[in-house]
Amino acid sequence: MFGGVHITGLSTHTILMVSGEASGDLHGGNLAKEIFQQCPQVKILGMGGAQMQKAGVHLLENIEGMSVVGISEVFSHFTIIKDAFKRLRQFLEEHPPDLIICIDYPEFNLRLAKIAKRKKIKILYYISPQVWAWRRWRIKNIAKNVDTMLVVFPFELPFYQNAGIDVHFVGHPLVDIVKPKLTREEGLKKFHLVPSKPIIGLLPGSRRGEIRHILPSLFEAAQKIAQKEPDRQFLLAQAPTISDQEIQPFLEKIHLKIHCYEGYTYDIISLSDLVIVASGTATLETALLNTPMILVYRLSALSYLLGRLLVQVPFIGLVNLVAEKKIVPELIQQHADPENIAFWAEKLLQNPKTRKTMRQELKMVKEKLGKIESSKQAAQIALQMLEKAT
Repeated sequence: MFGGVHITGLSTHTILMVSGEASGDLHGGNLAKEIFQQCPQVKILGMGGAQMQKAGVHLLENIEGMSVVGISEVFSHFTIIKDAFKRLRQFLEEHPPDLIICIDYPEFNLRLAKIAKRKKIKILYYISPQVWAWRRWRIKNIAKNVDTMLVVFPFELPFYQNAGIDVHFVGHPLVDIVKPKLTREEGLKKFHLVPSKPIIGLLPGSRRGEIRHILPSLFEAAQKIAQKEPDRQFLLAQAPTISDQEIQPFLEKIHLKIHCYEGYTYDIISLSDLVIVASGTATLETALLNTPMILVYRLSALSYLLGRLLVQVPFIGLVNLVAEKKIVPELIQQHADPENIAFWAEKLLQNPKTRKTMRQELKMVKEKLGKIESSKQAAQIALQMLEKAT
């Protein structure tokens, strides 16, 4: 038994899948489903969360408590992450799998890949580390320790090709999964919305640090937006990693009715006339649903300072990076204050033509993200590597 999982018969057709955050868990779960569909006899163990577990992955490590953003925030979670790494390293020594699939989470996964490479275990990396954005020297480490890289953004392909790495653009997995559960009529009824009145979605993020740094500004901005036009309606898309108890104290400080819903993020985005969203995967989800947005982000002062020194990209938002130009406003750090957020929201809400132009540009972003079944393509490549390894 290892980590509460019975380890038997691991000599053939065994994959270790490793993710460290909610988005990686989501993509890992979809990838695992595809692998099992194409090859039911394969065994997948790994580090992940509810989505991977639901797909049939036997979890050796649960990622709850590991998801952090910002350099300084890593230190407060260091012991949890270090212990998980130590146990996975032990697993590699005692039960080496045939293939390791690393999903994003580069600080952890690139170290694990280095150990696995010494043991001659094949490494497939799905969802590229953002080496194109910062610490580009890591490309040498990737070339040395990763056998195949699967990228989800078209601009990543030449970056890895130029470094001599076996790389494939498989399209973004979100293209396949970002779909509302409800029809517009069902959504309006469920969320008690009046269709003739403006709807504003709030997406503060899925990490506790994001809630702490971003949510107060979002709520205060919402209050200012409501003061301009009282019949505006607000919905908060609550991530499953964030409890009601974490949101409630912030909600009690404002005098505004904001309905919070968990598990209906895509419905909230789809119904909204405007979304105010924390930078990250959610900006791509909003783009895929063709909803105008304002991107906001705040970090601790230290993380922001270090990030400014290290990051080498023109935009912080993935949606703007894919578009290769600023198509949505980016309000970062001190600029993500309630007054500024409310100002930009008013600008967009009062100008249908500007929102229409943004929607047209968001359509182009969706086209760039690919029309391929990403998880299916990734699963095919993973199984080809597994076949060669066993």
